[in-house]
Amino acid sequence: MASKVLFISGWAGYPELFPRLSPHSFFVLPFVSHSQSDIKNLLYSRSWDIVLAWSLGANLCLQNPGLISTRHLVLAAPFLDFTRHTPVTRVQKMQQGMQAAPQTTVRWFWRRCGIKSVPRIRQDDVKGLARGIEYLTHSRPEHIEHRDMEFCTTLIHGSRDKIVPRQAVLEVHRVLGPGSFVSFPGGHFVDEERIWQVIHEQTGTKIF
Repeated sequence: MASKVLFISGWAGYPELFPRLSPHSFFVLPFVSHSQSDIKNLLYSRSWDIVLAWSLGANLCLQNPGLISTRHLVLAAPFLDFTRHTPVTRVQKMQQGMQAAPQTTVRWFWRRCGIKSVPRIRQDDVKGLARGIEYLTHSRPEHIEHRDMEFCTTLIHGSRDKIVPRQAVLEVHRVLGPGSFVSFPGGHFVDEERIWQVIHEQTGTKIF
């Protein structure tokens, strides 16, 4: 088992969705459990055996990946610019939904992800989740320099992903340079058993 695994989840990617993985990692729910500044400090000021990130979390890693100190960077459903492949109007509708009916909006998103279990979001989390949606409107990284990176990269993508298309992941693959690309027959949500399998195959590490 890896001694230090940082897992930066996706938007509304609660730890309940990863019941075995979340206790065996330093789990981050972006803009809810940790601010963007907190996440930068975790990525740039500490060393990790594995940095694992999903969707929104993956994009936060891509803001300046050359500063990340890890042996392996594993990104599930990563993207460089969310609104390049998703209309801004759809993001704005999600923003409006978080104001009017946050529970309904999150459940709609989970359904699009292919998530079947639906933990109830806490009212105190709504403001952080709304900040996460706002972040998606200006998510394009400015400091990707793959020659500065000294870790192995693995990208994971579901062939039926309705949120992040294959083209978006291939853009990340081209920018990061050499690394592994793993496609599987699934949607946007990558369950923890799939994550375990990919990380074990790519790194030889059992993360739980």
